[in-house]
Amino acid sequence: MELGMQEQVIHCQIRVKTSGTVFLASFVYGSNNITTRRILWDDLKRFHSVAFIQPWILMGDFNSVLLHEESLGGSSRRDSRMEEFVECVEALNVFDLRSVGCFFTWAQKPMAVGGILRKLDRVMVNSLFVDSFLLSSANFLTRGISDHSACVITIDQCQTKARSFKFDTCLIRQPVFLDVVKRGWSLHVHGTYMYRVLQKLKMLKQPLRILRSKVGSVSARVKERRKDVDLAQAKVDVNPTDLLLQDDLSLSLRNLQEALVVEDSYFRQRAKVRWIKEGDLNTSFFHNSVKEQKNRSLIRSVIDNVGVEVHGLSVGKAFVDHFQSILGMRDMDVRSNIPIDFFPNRISIHDANFMIRPITKEEVKHAMFDIGDDRSPGSDGFTASFFKAAWPVIGPDVELAIQDFFYRGNLARQVNHTSICLLPKHANASKVTDFRPISLCSVLYKCIAKIISWRIKDSLDFLVSPNQSAFIPGRKITDNILMANELVEVLNRMGFHPIMCNWIMELVTTVSFSILVNGELHGFFKGGRGLRQGCPLSPYLFTLVMEAFSTIFRRKVAADNRFAFHHGCEGISLTHLCFADYLMVFTRGDISSVAVLKEVLAEFGEISGLKPSIEKSAVYFSNVDSITRHGILQLLSFQVGALLFRYLGIPLSSKRLAVSDFAPLISKVRSRILNWKSKFLSFGGRVQLIKSVLESLQLYWMVIITFPASVIHSLEKLFRDFLWNQGDPSRGKVKVAWETVCKPKSAGGLGLKRLAMWNRALLASNIWDILRKKKSVWISWIYLHRLNGSNFWTFIPTNSSSWIWRKLVELREQFRPFFFNQLGNSVNTNAWEDKWIAIGPLSSFLPYRLMHGEGFHKGSNVAEVISGLNHAWPQAWTQRHPPLANVALPSLVNTSDQVLWLNSHHLPCRFSIKEVWRSLQGNWEVVPWYDFVWFKRHIPKHSFCLWLAILNRLPTQDRLLNWGLTLRLLCPFCNAIIDSRNHLFFECGFSASFWRLIRDEIGCNANEDWENIFHELTHRRSRPGELRKQLLFAGAVYFIWRERNNRLFKGIKREVAYLVKDLKLYIDIRCNASSFTLDHSFGNTSGTV
Repeated sequence: MELGMQEQVIHCQIRVKTSGTVFLASFVYGSNNITTRRILWDDLKRFHSVAFIQPWILMGDFNSVLLHEESLGGSSRRDSRMEEFVECVEALNVFDLRSVGCFFTWAQKPMAVGGILRKLDRVMVNSLFVDSFLLSSANFLTRGISDHSACVITIDQCQTKARSFKFDTCLIRQPVFLDVVKRGWSLHVHGTYMYRVLQKLKMLKQPLRILRSKVGSVSARVKERRKDVDLAQAKVDVNPTDLLLQDDLSLSLRNLQEALVVEDSYFRQRAKVRWIKEGDLNTSFFHNSVKEQKNRSLIRSVIDNVGVEVHGLSVGKAFVDHFQSILGMRDMDVRSNIPIDFFPNRISIHDANFMIRPITKEEVKHAMFDIGDDRSPGSDGFTASFFKAAWPVIGPDVELAIQDFFYRGNLARQVNHTSICLLPKHANASKVTDFRPISLCSVLYKCIAKIISWRIKDSLDFLVSPNQSAFIPGRKITDNILMANELVEVLNRMGFHPIMCNWIMELVTTVSFSILVNGELHGFFKGGRGLRQGCPLSPYLFTLVMEAFSTIFRRKVAADNRFAFHHGCEGISLTHLCFADYLMVFTRGDISSVAVLKEVLAEFGEISGLKPSIEKSAVYFSNVDSITRHGILQLLSFQVGALLFRYLGIPLSSKRLAVSDFAPLISKVRSRILNWKSKFLSFGGRVQLIKSVLESLQLYWMVIITFPASVIHSLEKLFRDFLWNQGDPSRGKVKVAWETVCKPKSAGGLGLKRLAMWNRALLASNIWDILRKKKSVWISWIYLHRLNGSNFWTFIPTNSSSWIWRKLVELREQFRPFFFNQLGNSVNTNAWEDKWIAIGPLSSFLPYRLMHGEGFHKGSNVAEVISGLNHAWPQAWTQRHPPLANVALPSLVNTSDQVLWLNSHHLPCRFSIKEVWRSLQGNWEVVPWYDFVWFKRHIPKHSFCLWLAILNRLPTQDRLLNWGLTLRLLCPFCNAIIDSRNHLFFECGFSASFWRLIRDEIGCNANEDWENIFHELTHRRSRPGELRKQLLFAGAVYFIWRERNNRLFKGIKREVAYLVKDLKLYIDIRCNASSFTLDHSFGNTSGTV
């Protein structure tokens, strides 16, 4: 049925005949004209006011893209056309339906090679559509001779199927949980320690299933509890003096709170959102995350290994056949003949023996409790949260079982059975090769693997070459499928103890697999090769294997004079950089060098089974003639890459990065924080999301690149808008200046970071690495090619230096006062330029001629100066700078020099980003109310509301008038005058009554005035019961503000006595909760800030 139409869209209502389900559909054909297209965006927003309460699907040609990755060729600049489409999609709360087939749906030149490719056509749905049609998907077909791809949409409803056991974290909160575990665990089982644990876990599944069935639908239980609260409140309204009815209401509220916590736990487990910590409940956010994940993970059809598209049950078989051919087959061409002296570094006998020392119970428990609660379970269905919660009962047996493995060296096959879940490598994945296998290992296996990885990782820095930086403690990313029998030979040649080798080989060789497709396990096959992505041990083992490549390359270059180093790498003999399986090789750009490289790759492939992926590999040329290029490509058969390219996500260029080079980063940040799901986050959740995005920036971009001011402005605007109105300006104005928000909480802010300052703090770590001469490829290269014998503090960079390097050098003067050299033997500290005495470097107050006159030069170290001066300052020096006479000349000690950081109190401390950040921030004046607002176990939404009230930034009516609004406004409590902060919270009769009812419990006898009461509360010393008093005060401010909004905007009124009773009960529940998890709603009303 047609509901409306205009030139660019038709809105319809569609009914599914088989089920009777009704949904809305909008068919779009966006105009090429940006002005005309704005009419489409406005129309969709208007229709959303009706469609948001029903399942809704939008499809068609929108004539715009959402992300930079959706356009290939043409301008990469983010323009207003994209901005307007993004804002429209955010307002509609829709997201892309799961799709396969073509990613780029439009071609500028469909009948020719080249031209611009874009994703102009798309299918989007709201969360209600996914609820109703979980199995729906879109298939974008090949374009043929058309410039657009046709799309076939399949709309199917979810069919309930029996699922394998999976432990629900919400069961932990049930009072009978441990009793159920005790009864199941008390059954007697014969066999080895590990067999007993496995059998008891198996027997526990049925009792836990029964307990889960008794819990029922967590969301349904919340609805029932809300109805109970509504009914109880209605009865109290009729008979407000009936104490039994009031007790019933209190019990109903308590039951509702418990149900809300269980519901949040249930959806938190399934959402797998790791960045969000404890705080306000974010059930709506988790729920919508689960729905989106279910739709995106659905695989309706796939193209198998022979190019045939299969559907239904055949999809699982196609994946089983594919991965069995990779993981279940042994490569018979691999040879195993690594010489005994192959690796230059070997573990000492003492270290090898120390690695196999007895495993303690404490070590087992530490490894178990180090496994994340939100990690997906293995094929047995038990999560780490189960083991931790049940540890008082099952812990002793689990400890014995794991200790027994290390004693006997035999692993039960059930422990090592692995489920493989499939993650698409890119959007619109449609082939079996488009999915990445992620191993879901059992918790018992993870515990064993963690213990082994902890035992070996301390030796990695010694064993692995500096040009590998992945997974090595102390090495940064910014510095730069193995067969089982070959792995054990690598370990042996490196000096690992045979017992350690046997432990590792037992984990690697006993694995078996099943494939998880659409929530169901398919197939069973034994592993023939392959380290598992998802296994705690695999990264370290892969790093050791790649060391074999480094060793082969190093030996080949030393023995074969055909290889010519790249001009910039010859001084440090650098041939390659390696991060996990990402390999970058440098040569002179001649055929003979590439021929040597090919031989190295071939030899490494023979002993490891690893070969470069042709489709993922590229050659980058610089000043290489066409004949040589052709010869190199004949040897390698790689594609030709184009500069500027990205290494580990970072654009590499010697030139200044343009703002457009940051467009993908800005787009990615925007898509993450302004995702439709994020609109369901509480205030605390929004702050945590912003901090999580900042951490991801820290890992890659900001520690390397100096961000342009315009990029920082764009990012901070995204953060600011998201914090205050979730990216929708219509939801409210910015209440507090960003400069204040970014102050520490102790100084009256929210503790977020100013990006420009944070960028500089992160870059300071690179300067520290240079000054302390860290052992890394990059530092060696810097000293050889950039400093070239000069001192870092004084050298002048050339115009040929890279832009990134020049920007780093510009920071020298800002950071130089903070670096201090603590002397040991003094041989690595420059006497002239480094700061090794408190009054500063000698160059800051002495002319060089005085130093030269004593027989020293600019490169002299402190040890030479102290020895040459015979432990006394020259008179000419002290006369030139009298304060020097008061400084004792240090004595030499037999330790290494250290480069320290002078903290905000001008005291030397170990360098850390945290200390740099504090120094850059300076010493803020601590506000007197800091501990009263942001105390331990505070309720984020209450403290946030109190914070705004203290700053007088709540949108009260007096402030609205100052903004120029001419509405007729009156206090919703007394209807006498406009409300203001002081009137609303203390002067109004309603608020005064509220405070009188809780004044004794807060312990405040001040007059009913904001300033007096707040001054008394914030200046008294901490006393017993202070937590409850702080929670009551913050909660009172929040409850009054919420009641004010409910009366103004919803017409809902509640009496003071009921509000106070609800507040007290709410706080009592929070104080007595065994797990202090906070919520986002209480009772049947809600308020906004």
